[in-house]
Amino acid sequence: MLTVYYKGEVYKKYPVALGKVSTPTPDYKFTIINKIKNPYWGGMGGKYKPVKGGAPNNPLGKRWIGLSIEKYKGYGIHGNSQPTSIGKYISAGCIRMINEDVEELFQYIPIKTEVWIGTEEVLENWGIKQYIEYEKMEEVCKIVLRNIEWQLMLELPSI
Repeated sequence: MLTVYYKGEVYKKYPVALGKVSTPTPDYKFTIINKIKNPYWGGMGGKYKPVKGGAPNNPLGKRWIGLSIEKYKGYGIHGNSQPTSIGKYISAGCIRMINEDVEELFQYIPIKTEVWIGTEEVLENWGIKQYIEYEKMEEVCKIVLRNIEWQLMLELPSI
């Protein structure tokens, strides 16, 4: 579950899909570096055929919120072409959202917002402590996007 905070209070929650076991969503402090409407998908370095932006079969859906790439390259929060994937561990490490949800998030979350992703233990070590809920994915996932006003938290399940 992607939980958005505004001035320290829960503002909105969104269901997400996360990285599969072979390509897990990493524990890391990212920053939003770009926001793209109808993003082009490059086909994962030749593994698949590229898909142009706006195409209904584009795995990135209608929006891309790119995350900083100091340590990890190509991670982002994006829509998808498979709505049934939401709530599963199925991505190549990115955070997938329902297209309508990522379009809404895209409208209000600013570039340069920090995005903290980690297990409960990792987030606590970073000074983030909050109540853990249990839902469809065994443990709720939360992303923290932090700046002066907005925060988004993704807590990864402990394995």
